[in-house]
Amino acid sequence: MLTMLILFLFGLTGRLVSGDLFGGSPLTESIPPWDFADHPISPSSWYATGAPFPTNVWWQNMVLGGGDQLNVANPYIVKTLPDGLHVCLPIRIASDRSVDVQYRDNVILSASENLGNHQVTKYDELSVTATWTPSQGGFEAPVVRGMPYATVFYQDLTPSIQFEGTVFSASGESPGTRFEVTLDNGQKWIVYTSTDILFTVNGSTLDAADQFTGSIRVAGHWEGGIVDVAKLDECSGKIPIGGSVSTEVEADMAFMNFNWETVGSGELLMMALPHHLDKITNTQVGHELEVLKGVMVGITGDVWTFN
Repeated sequence: MLTMLILFLFGLTGRLVSGDLFGGSPLTESIPPWDFADHPISPSSWYATGAPFPTNVWWQNMVLGGGDQLNVANPYIVKTLPDGLHVCLPIRIASDRSVDVQYRDNVILSASENLGNHQVTKYDELSVTATWTPSQGGFEAPVVRGMPYATVFYQDLTPSIQFEGTVFSASGESPGTRFEVTLDNGQKWIVYTSTDILFTVNGSTLDAADQFTGSIRVAGHWEGGIVDVAKLDECSGKIPIGGSVSTEVEADMAFMNFNWETVGSGELLMMALPHHLDKITNTQVGHELEVLKGVMVGITGDVWTFN
């Protein structure tokens, strides 16, 4: 992509220029000379940003039809459903004819209260935010591409975290801010809360004793996988809520940045796909998860720089 940008600039000007390629004035303000038609499949009432409908985005299943289909954020696959954010840590399945991943509701971030309707309330180049409307309180999930944790912001609700299958063990001081859950499917999940919370294990569910305001994050990994638990712990306080892409050309070099929007404190940990790794200049860490497109690797930094 960077090569294409350089060739494009040479073709227009005969020389390289500096500046943000995505900024400045539009190429034209004239209306295209073609007939207009509505697409037969339109976003539903799940879409509530007030902004124009984006085309062919990775999260469009949140707003098409019943809004209940898969959205691949990598490394997780998610669904936004009436009872909360459904999260899958996929396993890659290969055969002679295909390579695929299987979706399972590994974790559901929910609440004891009825969450009401949900809608997409914000999106940008690297994220989408779904917001639920309970009769009291608030429930919001920023789904950001490359997120090693799935996150929900609670306001005056009683958290309930449901796991697939049997919970072999749940550890961590309660009340506390960190809990480890081991499942019978080979997965382990670490639960991080922004303030102390008292959880009770009820079968395959962690139920909070009281209403809670703050963030709850879950990070999954497979037993026997390459996981950096210490880094997950260290970076759990910095939460991505969005991002933008910027590009600049200086002399004969092109630079592309992923600018992550965050809240919280500490170092930001995200995950990169294999095609990112050849050009990214940020520090890589020893945390890996396998997805359909290959093995994702942990990356630190509020801004990713590619050159």
